[in-house]
Amino acid sequence: MWSYVLFISIVTLFCTSFYKVLPLEYILSGMMVLFCLTFLKMFLENLEKKYYYDKKYLWNFLLGMFLLIIYSIGSVLDFLGYIKFIGYFGFLWAIAPTFYLYGLRRLMHLKILSEKSDEKILKRYKLFNDSLKTFYVLDILMLLLYIMVIWKNAYNIFSF
Repeated sequence: MWSYVLFISIVTLFCTSFYKVLPLEYILSGMMVLFCLTFLKMFLENLEKKYYYDKKYLWNFLLGMFLLIIYSIGSVLDFLGYIKFIGYFGFLWAIAPTFYLYGLRRLMHLKILSEKSDEKILKRYKLFNDSLKTFYVLDILMLLLYIMVIWKNAYNIFSF
């Protein structure tokens, strides 16, 4: 159901941008809100009380969702021109999904340990594990890019 709503919303936003019905700022803001709502729906579906005792699951999952919401709100405010957010914190976008996926992978690990592991849970665990490897590489690349930008700006300050 949600995937259909998301698909129809994205097609609607694309069509309005193609025919110039809405300004681009509103279209980008709408897409960020849909992105945030999709992750919030996944968050609420995968938040299970019986695994709250595991700190690796709970804290990483909550921190990932919190960062996604903060970055989505900041990006919407940046698209609408209220604040400058993406220029300063855009490099940190890769960190939020990493925490989020690590929490999901830990949830699948806890389900495998506590329940009879069926094939669906094992497939999801392997998918999250492979996705996390990609996000780890993206985190390192974003960190290197951030260091290069800081280094370049620091070098430009001291050059006369």
